[in-house]
Amino acid sequence: MDLLLLLAVLLTPTALAEVPLPSYRDDLALATWHVINDQIENACEASASSPSLICSEAMLDQAITDAHSFQNTLFPDARIEYLIGLAHKYAGRTDQAVIHFRRAVARDPKRQDAWHDLGESYLTKGRY
Repeated sequence: MDLLLLLAVLLTPTALAEVPLPSYRDDLALATWHVINDQIENACEASASSPSLICSEAMLDQAITDAHSFQNTLFPDARIEYLIGLAHKYAGRTDQAVIHFRRAVARDPKRQDAWHDLGESYLTKGRY
């Protein structure tokens, strides 16, 4: 009888909800973040004569395409959304950057990098 009681307790919905199930979503999103971040870093280089970055728009567009592919095929992620915004920002497309920074903070309000770049983008647009 004790075994039946133990099984009943273990199989209640609350008990099952407390068991952490393995999830690879975060690992997959983080691995993808590293790949796309590397693409963005490789697309841009610092200029010796200017404080701004010089970026290859074609390489940035490839990073954006890869990020969108991840988001559309697997699942939306705030980190990936932020990188899409960052690539648009480096390509000089501030309006598009704002859209993606806003999506990133909507998905994860604790994303300080997205809030920061969203604020910078608003300053660039004269919206403060």
